[in-house]
Amino acid sequence: MPPTIYGTGTGPFNRLTHQAPTIMRSALLTGEVMQVGADDSDVEYVQVEDLADLYTIVAHRIVKDGMQGFPSGERGIYFAGTGKYTWGEFSRGIAKAMYEVGAVKTDEVRKVGLKEAAGHWMGGNELFCELVFGSNVRTQAETSRSLGWKPKKTEQDFHEHYLETAKLFMESQA
Repeated sequence: MPPTIYGTGTGPFNRLTHQAPTIMRSALLTGEVMQVGADDSDVEYVQVEDLADLYTIVAHRIVKDGMQGFPSGERGIYFAGTGKYTWGEFSRGIAKAMYEVGAVKTDEVRKVGLKEAAGHWMGGNELFCELVFGSNVRTQAETSRSLGWKPKKTEQDFHEHYLETAKLFMESQA
């Protein structure tokens, strides 16, 4: 699985990523933030602009040098994780942000089973729900960094994204 992509996109269309807004949308409907998955899971993240920088580096390199000497096949998987979190931290960050913007009445998180979460978030698809909201994601971005990719966003940026995303999400619901 790839890392969670977070942050606000800069393009003219959808500026929100997927995971946090999906949980936020459900919280608006149910009045509570839910969590599926273990509190101690390891999941990686990357900020959307850092990921765009990686895509740019890869594209430029291919255009400039072609595929000659370019990592491909099994070595051509370009992971982009820049930090780690747990599903418990993720859910609590969303709950706090949604409470702060007045979208829910408490910053508490309710743990739910896979079936219930899939019904709220993924149209009932339990496999997809588990992959997107309950799995461990552990990768190394060695190949990406070997191309000169240097992510700029920090762990603090990741923690601040909850409130930024909640504000943008609520604006999009008006």
